Amino acid sequence: MQKSSYHKKEKSANIYNKKDWDCELYVQCTQAIEKYLNKYELSFNLDRVLSLIIDLYLFSLTKNNKQIDEKSAEWLIEKLQISIPVKMKD
Repeated sequence: MQKSSYHKKEKSANIYNKKDWDCELYVQCTQAIEKYLNKYELSFNLDRVLSLIIDLYLFSLTKNNKQIDEKSAEWLIEKLQISIPVKMKD
């Protein structure tokens, strides 16, 4: 059985174990990913959406100011859109 991308990310997230959970940053990441999914009228399954949010969150943790980079959010979605077939929203 293949592990989901969430579980693969969990292993890479161990790098950040010493950092405190930043709920506000996570919410901002979720909103940014949702914004660009809506902008491009895309629909991914839950596993892919969580993977995008986690990638953006972990990237944002590396920033000194812990701010999300809107261009990074958009880039993640564009990258995923190119790499896999996506379903347009109805």
